[in-house]
Amino acid sequence: MLVPIILSIFLTLSRGGLVLLPVVFIVVLLFVKPARQLLWILHLAISGAATFVVLNPVSEIGIQAQLNPTEASSLKGWMYVLGASVVSAALSWVIQRFVAPWLEKKLENFSAKKWANALIPVGGTVAVALLLFIFIGTSAKNMLPESISSRLGSINFQQHSVLERITFYKDSLKLVADYPLLGAGGGAWSALYEKYQNNPYESAQAHSYYMQYLVEAGIIGFVVLIAFLAFVYWKYIRSFITANEEKRNSYFMYFILTTSILIHSVMDFNMSYVYIGILVFMSLGGMTASVESKPFEKLKPKSFRIAMTSILGVVGLGMFITSLLFLQASSSFTKAQETVALTKDFNQTMVHLDKAMNIRPTVPEYADFKAYLFQQMYQLQQDEKFFTIAEQTLKEALKKEPYNKQSLLKRLINGYEMKGMETELYQVYSEHASSFPWDMVWYDKYMEAALRQGVIANNEAPDKKNEYMDEIISAFEHVKAGVEHLKTLPEGQLQGNEFYVTSRMAMNAGRAYIMKGDPGQAAEAMKPYLQEDLNDSNNKELARWYVAATMQQGQVDQAWYDKLVAADPSEKEQIEQVAAMRFNAK
Repeated sequence: MLVPIILSIFLTLSRGGLVLLPVVFIVVLLFVKPARQLLWILHLAISGAATFVVLNPVSEIGIQAQLNPTEASSLKGWMYVLGASVVSAALSWVIQRFVAPWLEKKLENFSAKKWANALIPVGGTVAVALLLFIFIGTSAKNMLPESISSRLGSINFQQHSVLERITFYKDSLKLVADYPLLGAGGGAWSALYEKYQNNPYESAQAHSYYMQYLVEAGIIGFVVLIAFLAFVYWKYIRSFITANEEKRNSYFMYFILTTSILIHSVMDFNMSYVYIGILVFMSLGGMTASVESKPFEKLKPKSFRIAMTSILGVVGLGMFITSLLFLQASSSFTKAQETVALTKDFNQTMVHLDKAMNIRPTVPEYADFKAYLFQQMYQLQQDEKFFTIAEQTLKEALKKEPYNKQSLLKRLINGYEMKGMETELYQVYSEHASSFPWDMVWYDKYMEAALRQGVIANNEAPDKKNEYMDEIISAFEHVKAGVEHLKTLPEGQLQGNEFYVTSRMAMNAGRAYIMKGDPGQAAEAMKPYLQEDLNDSNNKELARWYVAATMQQGQVDQAWYDKLVAADPSEKEQIEQVAAMRFNAK
């Protein structure tokens, strides 16, 4: 299997894996005798050479198979892999059969020295560093397929993958600062990262098991985890040192599995996959199985067993019952979705959905689905009770999931837009703006909602009006500051999603200044964002308000006035109407 494994490593898109693989290999080598170290390296050299021979043709066939898959080309590729594997296996068998016994005998005295196990790994570190330099820093990488050589060439500390991971880790620490001791709970990173992010990236994972665990479980939980791992490794290493060769070999595979995954998890999210987490903790159990158990001196073995069995039994029973209930809720939710899709029967759908929500009332997906159904019923029957239930359902769920933008908040916003509830709509955008500082669409709509509230307040509560205008200006300055901040990102780092001042943002900021009685500041705010394409309605409206602001100052921008009128003669009247507007400045 060494040829397929090494081939997979060459073809992987994970640069983190390529960087950390030598680290894992060197750590593992420290635990085996020099003779076996040399044998491992020899086996890897043989299989590596065999892989290198077929690497180019297999890589080319793989690319062709993606573009135009055929059985013949795939079979040809597999024959290359199989042939190289057979040759490698045959040579390895010869080495293991004839060379291994001789080598172990020759190095028997050398292996007895305390520092012997460390000599080859240290030398190996130098060799690996040299190989990395050759394949990354010299033209030798051109011997590899283009896709692989470019991947190796991109391994450096200034490329986006590294820079973005560093950003994730810094943002994780910001989150930890707000939830230091016990953390923010399971799934905290994916729920909260938008509030703390340095730039508008999208990442449901912190790309480090340890940083994500620190975010979710806090300093106390993180210390418990590290203490647990340190204890298991300490006991295993002590047992390994004193154990005979047979016992060492019996449990060493567990050490290799656990160590490989935990080291790679420093800069990736392997442990987010349940099956990998299971594999790691089962392997930790395998490591502890090699440790000789000693009874507690102050506890009788029988009493201890009864106590532990009782405690674990109660906890296990509780988890089993909870799991059954959660499974029942999930099953009922699935039935509700199937029922509404197949029968459109609202009442029968709600029977299944209520069953799910009685067990888990604040699961975002359940609440969102219920609110959606009741909003649809409101639109059909115009009965207020349906809308009220939808609104209450979402608000209850938001108490537990206040940062759930994609389903709960957007569903609530849709409901308020549907009913034209401008005040409630503004409150949602305003209250949650600080939670999504890099959501350009959110800020655009937030400024729109605040402006509508300001227009209403201008007639009903002039003093309140300026508070809305100040919010709009503050939001505008926030976006401007964000744009400037993105210019400071390192050259190799990607910013993520788009983030810029839109025409409507600039126009609403200008309107806010005009409504505050400051047309000069309004013109200054809008001018940098004027666009020559006046076929776009937003660009044309921005230019209209800009020209009107200059007219209110008594210094009309004739060039832009002429452009607007040339594009649309009716603009002359519209500009004059805007310029004639007057608002209470107090």
